[in-house]
Amino acid sequence: MTPERSVVTLTPDEIRVRAGTWTHVIQLEQVVAARVVDSGGVAVGVHDHLHGRWTVAGDSGPRVRLDLGPSDHAFLPPVTCLELGVDDPEDFLTRLLAMRPDLDR
Repeated sequence: MTPERSVVTLTPDEIRVRAGTWTHVIQLEQVVAARVVDSGGVAVGVHDHLHGRWTVAGDSGPRVRLDLGPSDHAFLPPVTCLELGVDDPEDFLTRLLAMRPDLDR
């Protein structure tokens, strides 16, 4: 997984995640909580931890954890928690909270 093939884009309506061939679009209203977490040493790449928990990261640094509510879009298996490795987790969280100040932290 190279930086050229991996990107997380935050817009006023959605978060788009692409890591190699894996892609996922999250509607902002689907996010119920967000916070910065330690990686816990999880490896680089896209990882399904079962029960809807996924990690998408290019390094072992801190991540942004998104807890997700139900989606109108079918994705099997469903994604209920997504940890994203982004360049600056605190900045991403600040920008997300500016758009969704109602989120739990």
